[in-house]
This record gives sequence, C-alpha cells and structure tokens, in this order.
Amino acid sequence: MIKVLVLTATLCGAVQRPRRALKLRGGASISDIARVIGAGNTLVDSTMTYTCAPVQTSRRWRADFVRAHRYAKKFVKKGSDTPAVVSVRGMGHWNGGLAALLFADASDVRALVAVSHYIVVLNLLADVPANDRLAAPQAPIIVLMAIFGALGYGTSRGVVPLWIAAASAIVNGLQFFITPKAAWKAYGADGKGVSDEAVVWTRLIGWSIVLRGIYMGSLILGAARKDAMGFTFVAAALNGLRFALFDAETIGASKYSRIYFVAFPLLVATASFATLKPSELLSP
Repeated sequence: MIKVLVLTATLCGAVQRPRRALKLRGGASISDIARVIGAGNTLVDSTMTYTCAPVQTSRRWRADFVRAHRYAKKFVKKGSDTPAVVSVRGMGHWNGGLAALLFADASDVRALVAVSHYIVVLNLLADVPANDRLAAPQAPIIVLMAIFGALGYGTSRGVVPLWIAAASAIVNGLQFFITPKAAWKAYGADGKGVSDEAVVWTRLIGWSIVLRGIYMGSLILGAARKDAMGFTFVAAALNGLRFALFDAETIGASKYSRIYFVAFPLLVATASFATLKPSELLSP
C-alpha cells in the first residue's frame, strides 16, 4: 500500500507538470512520462528496500516489497543473517543512486558524469555502517571515496575523460555480479561468511551499478536521453528474467514479483523508445 500511494503521488506530479508544459511546449511525450515513472519506481523500490531489509533467520525472504514493510521489524532481529541484511540495505542505497542519476538533468553530459562520481562517494559513505556490522576494514572505502571524489572534480573541470565513469561502473558492477563472494573477500567483508541470500542481493547490487554504466555510456556515445533510458531498462529486464529463473527461489520471491521484475522494465523501455505524445494515441 505504501508503494502504491507513493507511486500515485509521483504519477500525479508527472501529470501536473505536463499540463503546465502544455502551453509552452505542446505537452510531454510518452518517453518523458516513461522516464518519470521508471526513475520514480526505482526510487520507491530502493527506499523501501533500504528501510525494510526484510530478512529472517530461516532463509525466508519477503521479496514482494509491497508487503515487506509489514514484516521487516518482525524478521530483522538478533541472530539474523547479517551479511544478507547488509546486502539488502546495500541494494537499497546503490539502486537509489541509480534513481538519482536517472532523475538528474542530462542536457550537460559532462556535468551528469561528474555528479555520478559524487553519487558513488555518497554510496560508499552509506557502506561504512555495513562494514562496521561485518567487522570489515574501512580503509578501502575511504580510499575509494577519495578517488571518486577526485574523479568527480576532475570531470567537472574537463580533465578526466567521460568514459572512465561508464567503464568503472560496468567493470565494478560486473565484479559484484559475476563473482559476488570474491568481491566480498576483496573488501575484507567475508569474516561472517557470505550466505546464499547475500550472494543473490550482491548480484542485484552489481547489476544496478552496471545499469549506471549503460545509461552514462549511452549518453556519452551520443544517444538521446530517452534512448539511454530505453537501453538501461532493457538491460534491467534481462537481469529480471535471469533473477526470476535462477535466484528468485533463493530469497522466496513471489510469482507476482518475478513477473514484475521482467514486465515492468520492458514496459518502461518500450515507452522510452516511443516518439508519440499521449494525445496522438487518441488521434483518428
């Protein structure tokens, strides 16, 4: 219910803005609406994932985020799977960074890329409490924050090439996606083990970071914003299909969730590639 209310508010805001723009620009296109819905839904899911972190010790997950908030306090308790809880919260704030990037103004690609580096700094800062819970060293996080902060500043000054942001997102994301346990070990965070649930959510984190690279890379290569959104959500749908086939059972995702993780990104991608305006759909 919470997610439905938030999405309704987001959509109402999206409707009101095109109405005001109607007098100036002739109304929003379907791709504009798809961007607002896609980015808005990503933000809502990320927020609920981070705040709920629905885990229980019996490996029974509530992956249906519409209902997760009802059970979070019941299942997140002493003795729970700490690496899994940390991974869920990590998915929340890293995917929230993707949402922020999708919402950000893309008219100046260099400025957007610089912002993407600063978003990574904030994500790394949010990982500090997780490292405390895992008794992992903070030095790698601090070093990476300094590096990405410098990359952001250098990019804004025109010194750092744009492709570094896209390449680093794809490479680092694939590290967590393809070799999740090795990634935990590389950061010294595997002291409490890495459960199957933690592996699933680590893969999701990795792909969320890859999506940043796809979005920025598309813009850097000259794609229109709507097309970059389309490519990003096609990639999200492909990973949704992989998740539904291979990982959903591990975290107890419902059948509804499995369909949603594939169908929703595909709908957003299809609408993103559209060039029509809503009024034209009703034209004779």
